[in-house]
Amino acid sequence: MRDGLTYCDFERRASEVLQRLGLALRELLAATPGGAERAAELSRTLKIHGKLAWQVHRVAFADNPLAEAGHVPGRAALERFLAAARERGTPEEHIQAVRAVRDEYDRLIRYYARNRGEFDSMLSGLAGSRAEQVELAHRRAAFRAQSHFLGIQARTHFGCFVYHPSSDDAERFDGAVIRGMIDLRRLRREAVWVITQTRASDSDAVVRQPVVREPLDPRVEAVYGVNVLEPFCSQPLPRFERLEMGGGFSSVVVRGDSIGNASSMTCFVGDVFRRAFGRYVDEHNRTQASQALIRTPCELLVLDVLVHRSLGWQQKPWLSVLSDHRGVDPIPLGRDCDRVSVAGRIVYLGKGVTVGATGEVPRYEEMLRYAMQLLGWNPDEFDVYRCRIEYPIMPSSVVLHFDLPARGEAG
Repeated sequence: MRDGLTYCDFERRASEVLQRLGLALRELLAATPGGAERAAELSRTLKIHGKLAWQVHRVAFADNPLAEAGHVPGRAALERFLAAARERGTPEEHIQAVRAVRDEYDRLIRYYARNRGEFDSMLSGLAGSRAEQVELAHRRAAFRAQSHFLGIQARTHFGCFVYHPSSDDAERFDGAVIRGMIDLRRLRREAVWVITQTRASDSDAVVRQPVVREPLDPRVEAVYGVNVLEPFCSQPLPRFERLEMGGGFSSVVVRGDSIGNASSMTCFVGDVFRRAFGRYVDEHNRTQASQALIRTPCELLVLDVLVHRSLGWQQKPWLSVLSDHRGVDPIPLGRDCDRVSVAGRIVYLGKGVTVGATGEVPRYEEMLRYAMQLLGWNPDEFDVYRCRIEYPIMPSSVVLHFDLPARGEAG
């Protein structure tokens, strides 16, 4: 390969440019009057063809940029999009920023391939296999069947864990958790559902140090009885109930009597656990596990982990997906027999909450900045990791693990 570049170099360079292109497009959309959380809204706002709006949206909010490379608009189509954005009132610096990254992408294509089609073929080998598509088809079928039998479904299951050093204990760190369901719908009126379930424990599943759950916004919990993030929930809010379960679990249940589209709701809840976790490896803790318990049929899981850089977690996290059909404790230690093969990847998105913005989670950046303000944390000081799984199997635990540092190794 030219200049001694390897296939890994090709993957790295393509991924970096595509990430920058996605970020530039997200910033342009955020600065465009009227904005757009979905492709259809973008098409109406800029008065552009639906296909072009869909392409721009896919690239802007891609969790796996390499997988969306085939949707990068061609040069002429991108110029039509930029012209429409300028006419709408988008600041010129955002238009030029997108054009500059697209120019860099074109140079990368010319360097590695004879044409765009050849370049896209090269990238396709990095973005997923035929076996993954077959697996996805089976998971989609399971989603439809479980939605029918359970009488409930959600478009997106969202989980976000934020880890920050404790302000008054150098040996421990705090954890904030935001969980939610986007477009949760009842298919039968009598369906009552747990929308969140939370617990803090050591990594061997034992709760040794009493941990006090605090709502992110105590004023809202005082009104509704649960820890909802009211500004980011659909209105009117449904009836909630908090249930303290065995084993240290705390659950939030939603009730209602409407069905179908009339029952659709989006709701997020937020907790913070102070001094809940040990910073360093010890006899009881070797990893920090952040898990989503899949108990609701959903089209998509978005699981994010934000780590404050001062914690010194240098290694990339690793993923496990565990079947919970045996009804055992969901903490995954010693559960190799429950592992299932599900195509899922952890992507490092970058630093700061801006990089996590996605149309699949409405007002993502605004919500995280709101939570950070309540906590007194700087939203730009976190590394952001994401796992995204379409049609996650149910019941299962999807877990992101970080290896804890030994004393003296942390930053």
